[in-house]
Amino acid sequence: MADGSAGTSVAKYVGYKISRVRWKPQPSGAIRPSDVFVAGSWDDKVNRVAVWRYDPSAPPSPPSSPSAPYPSEEGFVEPARVCEVGVEGDVMDLRFVDEERMAVGLSSGSVALLHFRAPQKTITRSRQWDRIHYITTRLQPRPVTAVATSGLTIATGGEDGRINILHPENSAPLRTIENADNAVVTGLVSTMKTELLATSSSGQLKLWDLRAPSVETPSRIMVISGDSHPLRCLDRCPNQPHLVAVGRSNGTVCLWDLRQDKLPVSILSGHTADIWEIQFHRHHPNHLFTCSQDCTLWHWDASPPSPSLSSSLLTSSRLSHRHNPPSSHRATDHAPNSTPWLSGHVKQGKFDVTYLLHDKLPVNSFDVESKHVVCGTDSEMLFLVPNLTFR
Repeated sequence: MADGSAGTSVAKYVGYKISRVRWKPQPSGAIRPSDVFVAGSWDDKVNRVAVWRYDPSAPPSPPSSPSAPYPSEEGFVEPARVCEVGVEGDVMDLRFVDEERMAVGLSSGSVALLHFRAPQKTITRSRQWDRIHYITTRLQPRPVTAVATSGLTIATGGEDGRINILHPENSAPLRTIENADNAVVTGLVSTMKTELLATSSSGQLKLWDLRAPSVETPSRIMVISGDSHPLRCLDRCPNQPHLVAVGRSNGTVCLWDLRQDKLPVSILSGHTADIWEIQFHRHHPNHLFTCSQDCTLWHWDASPPSPSLSSSLLTSSRLSHRHNPPSSHRATDHAPNSTPWLSGHVKQGKFDVTYLLHDKLPVNSFDVESKHVVCGTDSEMLFLVPNLTFR
């Protein structure tokens, strides 16, 4: 087990470094949240993508040896491995295309389309786009560093500065932005079906309109004047797609309102090293999550407090914790057409932060599903933080 400020997390030793974790999406109309996730590895002789199942209602695992890296305690359910498949190179990024298929970006410059069949408990490769990221020729491949999906459309960014648009039914890229950036494309997200947003190690946030006849030039470029810190990751707010959160190499979070692209709305201090992934909660967008090279996983809560409690709010530069007040003392989530992330109290640096995990080595990836968070680290561990509370 591993203890964090939010409670106890379930730890599972897997024996390899984990670079990416993702919950498998549920079919449309499903009532229960997903209990299946996938994890990709890196820095191993043979890397893999493994499928895991976490069922809190299953019988608990027996306690492990006290000498184990993170000894488990009786009464806690560990995730169980379902199946796995080997891949060529490190898993650099991974996104589901639909309920069964996932696009996996590899350090070999290739993108694998993997198919998980739950009834058969198998995962197989259904297609692979070989060496689509490269320098000069395909004999000099470069890692695929970012993957995004929107419907059946797959976008990939690479260390070569290219962006490729793929489709599962096509063996070659549908479109290629040859010079998307002169540095590494570090993150991709679709803000709408026709727009693609990218971060890069050059410190630029770029937006492409994929409906345009030519996409060699982005429709917008956003940058902080005089600040060249690399951008590491990004996510868009699910109910306010004009709001984008960006994690940077210096541990700060930038909040951009795409309706006003001159400067970020807020720059929130927090982590002490690179933020590797950032994510809004899909159903509770007042809540944001980040993981970092500083070995931590954070939960940021921007829910507006009542005026009587404003003096006790967390200030991001202090990073001191306070106990969450009863729900009756907290304001409810904003209406669907508003967000507290653009409000005054967040701009003033007043919000809640909870440490969900503080590991011994970098936390590379996480994913949130309903009230559960799964994350992977360089300590060769899977961690599950169950039963989060959202106010």
